[in-house]
This record gives sequence, structure tokens and C-alpha cells, in this order.
Amino acid sequence: MAAELPARKSDLHFPATDATGLEIGKVNIVDGRLLDGPLSFAKKNAMRLRDLQDALVRVMRPDLLPAGSPADKITADDRAYLQKTLGTLPRESGLARYDRNVVLDYQYSPFLRGIERVRARKQFRIYAKVGQAYGFIAANAYVVEIETGRAFFLSAVVYANPDEVMNSDAYAYETVSIPTMADVAEVFTRNAFAN
Repeated sequence: MAAELPARKSDLHFPATDATGLEIGKVNIVDGRLLDGPLSFAKKNAMRLRDLQDALVRVMRPDLLPAGSPADKITADDRAYLQKTLGTLPRESGLARYDRNVVLDYQYSPFLRGIERVRARKQFRIYAKVGQAYGFIAANAYVVEIETGRAFFLSAVVYANPDEVMNSDAYAYETVSIPTMADVAEVFTRNAFAN
């Protein structure tokens, strides 16, 4: 059963990033007005893709961590809950708005369609976290072939904003990002599960 927590606000402040290339787009919408110039991501919430994948390894396969890695302060029950949650597709969630909606499975797990080009859904399990904002989709997944136990981790980011207008909510997720993610997943799945 999911717990409901009250809203909270953090006073945590991160130091300035050393990342470069954080000015994205050509036009920016602020308070309903078009402003010339890119949107700066320098002060946005961020995490390196490698760190996202490392976090997924810690949850799904801590046995793969290098010797001497710091121990996680997570209980076995909490780890099992996270694994179950990461492995639940929208149509499996029990939420009425997602019931039997396979389209949402693909939207919220964009690697899924590509994996299905190689293996039937009943032959594998996917554990994933996906985020999308400002034309970016970041997908982070652990894919396991049920019969053999062969598995791989896959993380990717696709940026699809053809008009380069930031904050417009007119991004190319459906026509560019999700199909690209599916194609990437197909290639990796064919490699990983080659007989």
C-alpha cells in the first residue's frame, strides 16, 4: 500500500555545476511571453546519466557493485518495494485511468516497444524510471529475460524540440523521442539476447 506524505520544501542548495552547454533552445516562454534567447539549465535540478544508472544498479543488482562500495542504508523490504514499483507498467498499476491501457505502457516505458520487437512481453521483465521535460526524455532501465536470467542495463536521453522554443509544451516526444528510444532498445536487446 502506498503512503501519502504531506508536501515538503527543501532548503538544500547545491553548488554551481561545472557542466557546460546548459543554454538550450533559441526562444524561451516566460510568464506567457516569448523571450529571445535560450533557457539556462545551470540552476535546474539535474543528475548525470551515469549516476542515474548507478542508482538503478544499486536497487536492482547491488551484487554488481565494485568491491568496497559503500553499503546502502536501505532495508530489504524497501528494496523489494522499489523493485516492484520500478517493474510495474501503467496497465498493471491497478489505477483506473491506466487499466488495460497498453499505449501508456509505451509512453511511460519508451524502451518497451523496441524490446518487444525481439522478445514477446511474457519473455522479459523491464524495471524502469523515465522522466520527460523541456523536450528531453531520459529513460533508465534494467531488462531481464525471464527464462535465461540474461539481463542488461540501458540508459538513454533524447532531446526533441524541433522549433527550439522552450516551455512551449510542443515537443516531439511521440514522433521522435519515443520511436528513437524503441530503436535503441531493439539494438541492445538483439545484442544482449542473441542466441
